[in-house]
Amino acid sequence: MMEATLEIKIPENWMAEISRKYPARIKIIERKPFGKNGVQDLAEISVSEDYLDKLAEDIRRNPLVSSMDVSLMEKGRLLALVSTLECPACRTLVGSDCFLTSAAAKGDKIEWTLIFAGKEALRELLKKLQKYEVKVLKITKVEDREMLTSRQEEIIRIAFEKGYFDYPKRISIRELAKIFNVSISTLSEILRAGQKKIMGSYFKEK
Repeated sequence: MMEATLEIKIPENWMAEISRKYPARIKIIERKPFGKNGVQDLAEISVSEDYLDKLAEDIRRNPLVSSMDVSLMEKGRLLALVSTLECPACRTLVGSDCFLTSAAAKGDKIEWTLIFAGKEALRELLKKLQKYEVKVLKITKVEDREMLTSRQEEIIRIAFEKGYFDYPKRISIRELAKIFNVSISTLSEILRAGQKKIMGSYFKEK
């Protein structure tokens, strides 16, 4: 199997709009068809608590958003189910032989990370998306690197966001362990194993 990261500019996309207005991190966890031309996204949104209410309201007011259901996961982090009436590019992806593993807003563009069986599947998708501004950022073989487990990815991402890897550290390993309700030794092992995979992937690509 292959993995590719694409950068695509989609006009009137709620993710790009929110990314332009707020210092928010948006990640699509799951995407399904919705209606005739739309999609339904399960999104994780991380942003300062000061912006939470206004950000959620702006998503609801987007003319292409049909509905939005929000759950507060923790301070500064939302889990949102957003139904979009019209997104031809998103719908094209859903109908392709490429599988979306994550999507994230980067300014006025979206980064898609895809898994596919052969390069023909990616070529066919790019052909269908040719009217959009699309850039292929990276293509790798999945077996060339060790994949992080979802648990490792979640813990390392939150540790990174909360400043565990900063110097000096903005959060201690004891405080992180309390967040995840695990022992310090368990958390230390999860971080060590995850960092080893990340470093292994980085040096293999180099």
